[in-house]
Amino acid sequence: MTTPLFDGDLLAELREGLAPEDFRAVFAELPDAVRQQWSELRAALARNDHGAASEAAHSLKGMAASVGATRLAETACAVEQGATHTAAVADLEAAVADTLAAMATFDPPAQRVPDGPRRPVARVSEIGC
Repeated sequence: MTTPLFDGDLLAELREGLAPEDFRAVFAELPDAVRQQWSELRAALARNDHGAASEAAHSLKGMAASVGATRLAETACAVEQGATHTAAVADLEAAVADTLAAMATFDPPAQRVPDGPRRPVARVSEIGC
């Protein structure tokens, strides 16, 4: 089973816990931050700097987990823990692309969840990362 892009329950918690303008601001700023960390991770891998790659993956995981971007957090966790082989990096690249594409159509004022129905999913803390 593929991990859903977003944790609908966490998104609902964020909507309930944040002022609408703060909720919109988080999702307005996140795509650029994700792109920046992904760029840093790719550059670190190109330099064969696994420490810097792990740090960039850790940052990606943290920002993803904080907004319920479950698939991105899970795949970033694998790279953070040292899975820098081609398949793990390709999975992370796909998660970055899919998450950014979903966020491009995400409409926070309308409170539309970008990944379908709300359902229980593993939180990053439950993934063991």
